[in-house]
Amino acid sequence: DVLDRPNLGLGVHNSLPSGHTTVVVSAVAALLLVLPAVMRPLMAVIGAAAIGLTGLSTVVAGWHRPADVIAALLVVLAWTGAVSAVVGGRRGSWLLSSVAAFLGAASSVVML
Repeated sequence: DVLDRPNLGLGVHNSLPSGHTTVVVSAVAALLLVLPAVMRPLMAVIGAAAIGLTGLSTVVAGWHRPADVIAALLVVLAWTGAVSAVVGGRRGSWLLSSVAAFLGAASSVVML
């Protein structure tokens, strides 16, 4: 094996990406696509906190490695980017949504 992924000894099989994180990230991404532009910053805060808590919890519980959580984020990011490119639509404030997402992610780390 080029990249060894030994069993962590937890009685579960290692998986990539994290399914729990993938579900939460995809739900947040779907909401960000369909919500009105004015509501997206709030959803970015709430969603980033939920994603952060889910990802960190799966790592702390020993269910996944950090790479599994990152892979989940990248899978959903790729699909969301493809859908956004096809669907298009009206965009909200990029800066406001970015700041809101950062604050949500920071709050999830603090809460954990």
